[in-house]
Amino acid sequence: MFNFFKSKSKPRTLLDSCQEVSNRLIIKGYRRIASQHGCAPTAKTSDAKIVEIYNIVGTAFQEVAERRGEHIPAPYISFIIFKFLQAYEMFIAKMKTFFMNI
Repeated sequence: MFNFFKSKSKPRTLLDSCQEVSNRLIIKGYRRIASQHGCAPTAKTSDAKIVEIYNIVGTAFQEVAERRGEHIPAPYISFIIFKFLQAYEMFIAKMKTFFMNI
């Protein structure tokens, strides 16, 4: 009759919708650039990891720039994030090799 154990879903907000759309655009953009240039992020990097790296790296560089009273143009931030995505895949490949040789 009553389901007290059913979790209550949180209503979706406009912010949730915007983040969902922007995440899809971020993933699609970086994957397209990577496929054109034959580099990371490849299928080895999940969509969730691309968004995570995008958020962490982008936020960190923007915060440091703000503290220093500087502005980093968006294309530069995008390029920095792109390089971090490549470094992540290289790191993962090296870790797999390392653990396979143990």
